[in-house]
Amino acid sequence: MNIHLFSSLVNTFERYNNSLINAILRLINNIGGIKMDDKNKVRLLIKEYIMVDLTFLLGLILIILNETFIKQPISFFNEKNNIFYLFSTGAQTLAGLFGLTMAGYVFLVERLDKSVDEDDTLIDIVKELKSNYFNMVCRMGVVLFIAVSVSLLNIITVSENLNSFNNLFGSLGFLLLLLVLLYIIIFIFNVADPEKNEKSIKTLYEEIEKNNNKQTGDVAEFLSLWNKLENLINLSSQNSKFNLYNSNKLNNSIWNKLKFLRNSKELDTDLIDRIDEMRRLRNLIVHGKEPRVSQNTIEELQDLILKIEDISIFGNHYDEE
Repeated sequence: MNIHLFSSLVNTFERYNNSLINAILRLINNIGGIKMDDKNKVRLLIKEYIMVDLTFLLGLILIILNETFIKQPISFFNEKNNIFYLFSTGAQTLAGLFGLTMAGYVFLVERLDKSVDEDDTLIDIVKELKSNYFNMVCRMGVVLFIAVSVSLLNIITVSENLNSFNNLFGSLGFLLLLLVLLYIIIFIFNVADPEKNEKSIKTLYEEIEKNNNKQTGDVAEFLSLWNKLENLINLSSQNSKFNLYNSNKLNNSIWNKLKFLRNSKELDTDLIDRIDEMRRLRNLIVHGKEPRVSQNTIEELQDLILKIEDISIFGNHYDEE
């Protein structure tokens, strides 16, 4: 499939997906209220699987309605051989596919870790991707376990001639097997999505900038200010404690230095969190296709520089320069 056609299909699905998610968020907000800060978390929680989950929910409702009111038997599940074949072969096949997916997942994580070793500014993007992939694999594994359990239950009920449960367990088992297959397909599509990195960057950017105004600032000014802040932090590496702490580390990244400052309590935790947020934002701007920053963030970075210049472990070294 042409890469542009694939990207177009993914983006079209994404638009419909986002529209549905926004409708659900509005519904939740109208019923019980939801804080603006929590919207991104809720969005991430339901985003990847919303269409599949709603399809499963619809199927489950139809099964319940059929068992409760319609009571129309499904002829396929009245044949023992059909049940034996479907739930033995289906469960084994999906378990095999899940095993292959896990092998691909391990290989993918290794590649992502290697990319961070080569460029530590990718660490936040990679952490976001790894978190998303891990959640997808966990969800896939849990549903597979339930699907295999229901498949075994189907085989047992047929073996014991408990025919009254054939329709219910057969329909539910088939729905669960289908759900696992769709989860595997979604995982593959996510890994293959050429815009996945950019979507992760956008999600992280919105998380950081959610409370800032819409007034656009100068990206070049932000990067210049960050370089000044980074120089201050780099100068702190002259501290003998840091050299001892870092002697067994594989890299000398800014992230590693902030970690040292946090552990050694050289700086206030809130201040370190603000510096780290600026570090994350700088990396997202550098790697994003459409770099942007708010004026509020630039002013906050200026204020941050003024504050840490007054701290001896930074200011003294900086003055010497």
